[in-house]
Amino acid sequence: RQILNRLEDIAQYMRGDFEFKVADTITMVFSGDEKLMRECDEEFILRMWKLAASVKAQRFVKFLDTILSVDSSPLKFNQDRVSKLIRENHVPGLFDIDFKVEAANNPSGKPLAEAPAVRFHTGLVDMAASLCAGRHRDSIDYVLTNTPLTYTTVLERIDDVSIPAETRICYAKLMRTLYIDREPFEMNNPVQTSRIMPPLSGSAKEIEDRLSVPPPVQVDPYASLQGVERPTPGFRDLKDTIFTIFGRQKNIVAKNVRHNEFLIEVIRLAHQLLLFGLYDNAVVPGKHHD
Repeated sequence: RQILNRLEDIAQYMRGDFEFKVADTITMVFSGDEKLMRECDEEFILRMWKLAASVKAQRFVKFLDTILSVDSSPLKFNQDRVSKLIRENHVPGLFDIDFKVEAANNPSGKPLAEAPAVRFHTGLVDMAASLCAGRHRDSIDYVLTNTPLTYTTVLERIDDVSIPAETRICYAKLMRTLYIDREPFEMNNPVQTSRIMPPLSGSAKEIEDRLSVPPPVQVDPYASLQGVERPTPGFRDLKDTIFTIFGRQKNIVAKNVRHNEFLIEVIRLAHQLLLFGLYDNAVVPGKHHD
């Protein structure tokens, strides 16, 4: 509460030339503390979102991203709150960026990853991935319908070597939480428990109907989303992109930390595809539609 009461004064310094790292300090205080995350005031969360939207600085978005998960597991309580506040205070165009323009305007010799607009966009994409994690439907539907993060855009930016590795890491995470791990692709019949065998009277069809389990129903997650681009059936282009990314690797250089982290995230992406049976060579065309 004391932090909230002083936030307006703090924000004046944040907007200036002096960097007191106040937002970073607040983020560190909340990091990993689930009890503190749950007790975080919604008014404070909203103030951080409004500061992020007005100042366009990564440090405010980083705070929101931090309170969305504990030990890499989604914290649904905060996902619900942050998602609701962002949806109710939607800022058009906030996710828009032109990396070519940013590269052209970036001072010579300075890494593109350090450009303020690129850092802010990276933070937004990372936060979006955290919001959608754990199949958080409200966040998924919001990102699909209110941001330019289409399947094609996310895929192209994962593969684009001109984009900083820090940003491509976040896009790989977003691909996993927004487009892949949003519905179970392999639907298994529930296990039938033991029971007293009923009389086998009647026709074979009647007996089968009485004893069998109804077939699983494949849910179409895009049925209610008008105008939203669907992923390529079976994620064929994504699988090709993953092979292309690793095909470029001649060696692994330890000092290229961010690039190596990106490769790890792509491995996680491929692992998620494997878990859903999307690398099954025996799959018939049309089996997987999303």
